[in-house]
Amino acid sequence: MRGCLHDYTLTTADLKKIETANMFIFNGLGIENFIMKILLTYPEMIVINASQGIEDIIKDEHEENAHIWLSIDKYIKQVEIIKQGLMDNDSNHKNLYEQNANQYIAKLKELKKNIQSATKQEKKCLSFSESLAYLEESMNLKIKTIETDHEHNGLSAETLAEAIKYVKDNNIKNIIIDKQTSANNAQTVANETGAKVYVVDAVLGGAEEADYIKIMEDNLKIVESME
Repeated sequence: MRGCLHDYTLTTADLKKIETANMFIFNGLGIENFIMKILLTYPEMIVINASQGIEDIIKDEHEENAHIWLSIDKYIKQVEIIKQGLMDNDSNHKNLYEQNANQYIAKLKELKKNIQSATKQEKKCLSFSESLAYLEESMNLKIKTIETDHEHNGLSAETLAEAIKYVKDNNIKNIIIDKQTSANNAQTVANETGAKVYVVDAVLGGAEEADYIKIMEDNLKIVESME
């Protein structure tokens, strides 16, 4: 599936692909608005909720923000949940699932180590993308998020004025947005404050060629360039 999870609408082609599947894996936490259609259409299908059990961990964090994969630690937990689900439902390939998951987790832990080494100094940011909140944990950022309407990315003049005041009062030099978010609000604040806008990738697109580790490494380069 391609496109942002928030806005994605299932196509006939998607449903045909799902029809031939034995199992469906989803992020959970309400981010896939289309999931009920799948569950109702294929009630016998095995489903794995990659956030099962993580809900309690994040209950008091980020207002239950669903974009938990941007926290490397929580993403590792998701990999472990998926691994266990696959092993429970396909025991014939249990060793293969465990081996592959462990190899990937080792790479993620190395990624975390490298990021921690490169981001020892905390950097303050304003964000217009709620999806980026968990980068606080991965990239040692202190993020103030301004909520926007996801479909229209619009902000009232009052909210923009408050954002501008916050940036000035807290001497914030960095504004971050996800690449799928309009830069209009961020650029308005930047023009009024002298802050700089940085565009990072929240890994929301779902393209088949998406490589989480490569994307996070690219995000790190952007964070390293911040003040």
